[in-house]
Amino acid sequence: MNAYDLDLEGWATLLASWGQPAYRARQIYAGLWQRGIPYQEMSNLPRTLRDRLVAEAPLRLEVLTEREADRGATRKGLLRLGTSHVIETVVMGYRRRVTVCVSSQSGCATG
Repeated sequence: MNAYDLDLEGWATLLASWGQPAYRARQIYAGLWQRGIPYQEMSNLPRTLRDRLVAEAPLRLEVLTEREADRGATRKGLLRLGTSHVIETVVMGYRRRVTVCVSSQSGCATG
């Protein structure tokens, strides 16, 4: 099981089986999908719960493809969150800054 495979209802079911209150599902879901932070940075959760989440619901990110353009100044990657969410990222290096673009729709209909 992977954290990114669960929707809000899935989190609620899992946490209920662990004896956690229902609102914890919303806290974790918001931390992962809205704030984009790992469990250990979710200070609104008890440490014992954070430790259990790390052990039993890992945050997996897999690099599917990666390629360079512009003599290495631009790097494109296709990443998988969990087992089903695929997103695209682009890192562009400029003389005085770096820009990162991350797709905002997993499974976008345009492919």
